[in-house]
Amino acid sequence: MGSTTKRLCDALLNADDIDSYFDNNADRIDIGVDLSEFLEEKLKESGLTRAELFARSSINPSYGYQLLSGLRSPARDTAIQLALGLALGVGALYPRDRRDSIILFAISNGFTLPQTNELLFSHSMNGLSK
Repeated sequence: MGSTTKRLCDALLNADDIDSYFDNNADRIDIGVDLSEFLEEKLKESGLTRAELFARSSINPSYGYQLLSGLRSPARDTAIQLALGLALGVGALYPRDRRDSIILFAISNGFTLPQTNELLFSHSMNGLSK
């Protein structure tokens, strides 16, 4: 996690409310995270080659290159495979992403699933499945 991302995560976890977090960090938070850019960033941080990532993730290299170039989007199980291949863990959340920020905030503040969904809905985001 880069220093800016760590600072964002710290600010998020210490925020009194999600709106003040967004207001105070608007210039550092993406509206959405491009998955291929995110994967490339994490790949560099891991020190793995693309081939090593695909082998560790049990992903066909041809398909993997399409994912990393942004030509294809992974299904949920494939995303989990990539997260495991990068040793991110299945629950990796990215504080630069607005939706992930809301979920991280909710978790750190002990929100229940209905409270988390309400917070997501109030920011025009999809809720979490049960």
